Amino acid sequence: MVAEVNYFCGMSEALQKSVGNAVKEARIRAGLSQKELAVNVGLQQPNIAKLEAGGYNISLNQLERIAQVLRLNVEVILTHSASA
Repeated sequence: MVAEVNYFCGMSEALQKSVGNAVKEARIRAGLSQKELAVNVGLQQPNIAKLEAGGYNISLNQLERIAQVLRLNVEVILTHSASA
């Protein structure tokens, strides 16, 4: 069995908020609830709520899974964040 390694982004508070806003906007456009997104990416709904509020330091693996479910590239989320 191979253990999954999580590499944390180590984002600043401002970047966490920007990423959270980008995820929230994309989730709403996709017509998903926080619970539905959480189930699809293997997180708990409270973690999605924290992420969207800018209070969750997400791992790169988690961010990639969220981008896949929302049918985005991770770069789109981060680019949105940089321009927010």
